[in-house]
Amino acid sequence: MQVKASQASTMIAKFLRARLVPMVEGSPGIGKSSIAQQVAKEFNLKLIDIRLAQCDPTDLCGFPRIDGNKAGYVPMDTFPLDGDEIPKGYSGWLILFDEITSAPLSSNSCAVSVWHWSAALCNAESPFYSHTLVRYSRCHRIL
Repeated sequence: MQVKASQASTMIAKFLRARLVPMVEGSPGIGKSSIAQQVAKEFNLKLIDIRLAQCDPTDLCGFPRIDGNKAGYVPMDTFPLDGDEIPKGYSGWLILFDEITSAPLSSNSCAVSVWHWSAALCNAESPFYSHTLVRYSRCHRIL
């Protein structure tokens, strides 16, 4: 769906109320980050702004660890975990993954894992309220 920048925050709000993850794309400088800030303010959500082009996969998925005969990951404190208290003054979190097309494939793959994880925690019965807003600039698209 293609909308004007002036309509984007209204459309994003509709997506978030339906618990869908919107992807916003557009040329640099049209206000995509400002739209994310506006939506976060409207929903009273703490904005977690992640610049994927500057991320290493461990920044997103955590550090590997060995615990006995099993391996796993120690999560970074960047993202809220199930059971974390919602920050004082907020109703939840909005995760913004920015610079997707400028990021290494490994970071994008980890971002998808975080998105799946946050979507799994975000359901009608859960007090955990998190949305992920994904955006990228068309001029950086890599085919």
